[in-house]
Amino acid sequence: MKTVRRIVSLFISCLILAGVLSGCTMDAKSMPFRIPDTRAGADTGPANEPEDADHSRDVSWSKAFMDKSLGEGYATPDSISFYRKNAKGDPEIRRVPIDEVYAAADERGTVPRTEHFRENIGEDIYAVFPMLDYAIENGYSKMVFPSYTLEGSDFFAVSWYISMTYRLNENSITGRTVATFTDENGIRFNYVYLTIMGMDRPDGSTEYRKALRAARKIVDSIPEGSTEYEKAFYLYKYLTDNVRDDDGDDYYDDGWNLLYDALVEGETVCAGYSEALYVLYNLAGIDCFCVYGNISIGDSYGSHVWNAARIDGQYYQFDPTWDEGEPCAYFDFFAVSSEDMEAYYPRTVAGRTDEYCPSCDSSMFGRIRYEEADDEMKSMIILFRGLDFSLNDIDKFPVDNDEWRHSDRRFNVYFSSELKVASSALIEKAVAD
Repeated sequence: MKTVRRIVSLFISCLILAGVLSGCTMDAKSMPFRIPDTRAGADTGPANEPEDADHSRDVSWSKAFMDKSLGEGYATPDSISFYRKNAKGDPEIRRVPIDEVYAAADERGTVPRTEHFRENIGEDIYAVFPMLDYAIENGYSKMVFPSYTLEGSDFFAVSWYISMTYRLNENSITGRTVATFTDENGIRFNYVYLTIMGMDRPDGSTEYRKALRAARKIVDSIPEGSTEYEKAFYLYKYLTDNVRDDDGDDYYDDGWNLLYDALVEGETVCAGYSEALYVLYNLAGIDCFCVYGNISIGDSYGSHVWNAARIDGQYYQFDPTWDEGEPCAYFDFFAVSSEDMEAYYPRTVAGRTDEYCPSCDSSMFGRIRYEEADDEMKSMIILFRGLDFSLNDIDKFPVDNDEWRHSDRRFNVYFSSELKVASSALIEKAVAD
């Protein structure tokens, strides 16, 4: 009989996961990690507990969150317990019915995140993501939930891919099993405790939510009817226009928050540009993720973060840090191939990143070397880059001058008739600015 129940449970899990994949609203009572109700209804805290409540399958908050100082309360089989600290630094815990969490996810949508790592993460863990979305949206840094199929170690095994999916100050999400029980049908289940790194620092959750509101406002300002390319161009230009590069050595010492510093404070480092573009693009429906690697400039060698994104089915690379402050006619790192990205300074993709980074075989717009350009193309470059000399002056201009040409580098040909037809309004506005 027990075997039959296990088979039925697995069958239901498959059906529910199919609902997750198709975006269907899920019935909380049939979720694969939900334990059958043992009491009439669910509540949100100990104040609502009847005096004779059965806690035989509950786990105390002090044990669930591994903190002996926490007051009375229980994580239960029919709810998710969320933890955060208030403005005074005191812990707040709220126990939320599972169906309420998923109803909020259906209504609000997900926190901006890529689908690129879904296969690496696995569907059992992916089914938990709406709970993580709920926690992040509401500023919770810890949560405890019941599961038939998952253990804390399952999250550790894929922590790298989770950190690449939830961009929270370059931090990850860690898991631990804090208790194991047997349900009324004799089937074992776990209470899994997750810590959402990046939300647990002072003001971290508040700043993240402010930055997320700013990101949604920016995305909402995209002109109606824009194509996927135009959305990508608009958001890239917004970021490079409005965020300055902070190259100070003390940036990481104290109080930094990548997304907040970029979108609210307007100043960040390369990791902040990359995280901001990640959030903006995924909010706009453009699948995007961060790329880690190293760059060599002369005798200098250092780590760097940029992006890869899929536009109209094709992957390209983007580096808003290096296009910071430039008019669009100077963009050298927007929607380029891996080869063109490396043509400026040698850069290598970090070993682990190389495992998941797709091939970016072509740039969105053709590139030519200076020696290959005809007079018409050179005239277009002069026109759109706003250079103050005529076509006759070209051969007198120093070849190694970075102001407008590079003998060993490639020009973006952004000004072809194909581009002007696709986004003439955006280009004209950008050039006018």
